Amino acid sequence: MGSQRGFYWGLSIFGAAIFAVMFFVYGFTVNGLLLEFIIFTSLMVVSDILTDHFYHSDRFNIGFGFIFAAAFLFGPLPAVVIKTISTIASGVIRYRGRQFLENYLAIFANISNDIVSCIGGWLAYLAFGLGKAYYNLGACIAGIVVCFLLHNIVLNTDKKEIRIANLIDSSSFYLISILIGIIMIKLYQILGCYGIVTVFTLFIAAIYTHRIYVNLIATNRQLTALYDTTTTITSVLNLEQVMEIVLEALYGISQWNTACLFVYHNNEFVPAIYDGIDDNSFKDTRIVLKDDEFGTEIMKGQGIIIENPLEDERFACIKGIPKDTKLMVFVPLLVNTKLVGSFCITSNDNRKFSKRHMTLLSILASIAAVAITNAKLFFSTSKMAVTDGLTKLYNHSFIIEEINRQVNQAERTGDVVSLILIDIDSFKSYNDIYGHLIGDELLKNLSNVLKRVVRSSDLVGRYGGEEFAVILPSTSSDEAFIIAERIRQTIETTGMANPNTGEKLYLTISAGVASYPEHAASVQDLINKADKALLYGAKKSGKNKVVVFQEDMDNER
Repeated sequence: MGSQRGFYWGLSIFGAAIFAVMFFVYGFTVNGLLLEFIIFTSLMVVSDILTDHFYHSDRFNIGFGFIFAAAFLFGPLPAVVIKTISTIASGVIRYRGRQFLENYLAIFANISNDIVSCIGGWLAYLAFGLGKAYYNLGACIAGIVVCFLLHNIVLNTDKKEIRIANLIDSSSFYLISILIGIIMIKLYQILGCYGIVTVFTLFIAAIYTHRIYVNLIATNRQLTALYDTTTTITSVLNLEQVMEIVLEALYGISQWNTACLFVYHNNEFVPAIYDGIDDNSFKDTRIVLKDDEFGTEIMKGQGIIIENPLEDERFACIKGIPKDTKLMVFVPLLVNTKLVGSFCITSNDNRKFSKRHMTLLSILASIAAVAITNAKLFFSTSKMAVTDGLTKLYNHSFIIEEINRQVNQAERTGDVVSLILIDIDSFKSYNDIYGHLIGDELLKNLSNVLKRVVRSSDLVGRYGGEEFAVILPSTSSDEAFIIAERIRQTIETTGMANPNTGEKLYLTISAGVASYPEHAASVQDLINKADKALLYGAKKSGKNKVVVFQEDMDNER
């Protein structure tokens, strides 16, 4: 950043010095064409402002044509003055108030670039046209080429590379601009100022026509994105897929630098899915809704555009947001006035979001809110169907279904899968002594221990009564034994509190381990082998043990 400021300062001083030298050598005169000079300057200002407002760049700017024509009509210094006035005026419009003060150095550097390139081009014209006619084609071409190269290279010398593709792309618009400048000169010679105004009017008409065309294309793209999202999202009940569809639709409506879909939980926005953010710590971001303007507008369902969010203490601490972010847009997701979440998109261009964008984002937010709510409802309903009501572990039917799936997958891929069957030792005595309510509490506490001890890839369920099952994908019998032993030791040393007396009750378990295809050839065979290891191995040899299936257990009856 410091090197860039130094470059801008150096370029500004260099441009001012060249202008001063040319002023003292040639003086400043408009060749008696003061009215034409004023008209030309006004048209140039309007041209710069309109193209900057419509396209946010110099891509369709015919300013180079204006400078070209002005150089022949008034001289090089008046042409530079016209461009300077135009650049400052468009800068004032583009960077209002404080932003203009923040970007003044870049604006002056841009003016100096124009000075260097214009005067360089004029000197090249004089050098190549020395002793020839005032308006010489070869000299004009030389001046144009020098001006173009200076303009596109000087202001890029602070960057690591100058891409040839960018120069070629810019050259096409310079050629068009030059042709317009030549037409201006010829029409001025025939019609005077009316000729210049005619060219300018045609240019503005072309700009408006093109802008209407661009808007139609953009609107069509945005409405198509909304339509595709609506037709796709209504048939999807997977929450993660719904969020991915919504994130993709966001880009179809408005190009962003970063995007995040927050879910609303405990009065906070929590990131659910995001793109464009590389910092892994962003997932820990929490945006608390307070009783301020931001929180009030969000709860009312109003979209909010925040300028310079990194200067706002509420958002400056968010990690992963690009340092050049100019805008942050929040659009809440509500279903029947209930807050579900919010979109958050950021941009390094402070003019990317129009009223049309906000309207389309609000429509998408309504669609997304309903889809997310439906997906959550489907998930919770589906989970209830496969979850044991007491322990909140997977129920027997789901365990059998999952064993089938894991064994079939292992058969296809040549992998292994292990099964641990667990039984609480002497559980009936706890029910007899303390009652069934305490028994239920012990089952719930033991279930929590199981979930805490197993790996994230393992699946735990209640097999029935006081029996539990643990499915271990891609795990050999030796590895399964180590995990089962860790479970046994943890349960043995963990006090299960009696909610009535506060007394700590301790349980022990017995566990049987079997693996496919090491011990079993089918799903039912795997379950039987694990059950035999539990009954004839662990239980029969004194309980509070983990036993891996052995071949001689098949003979037990």
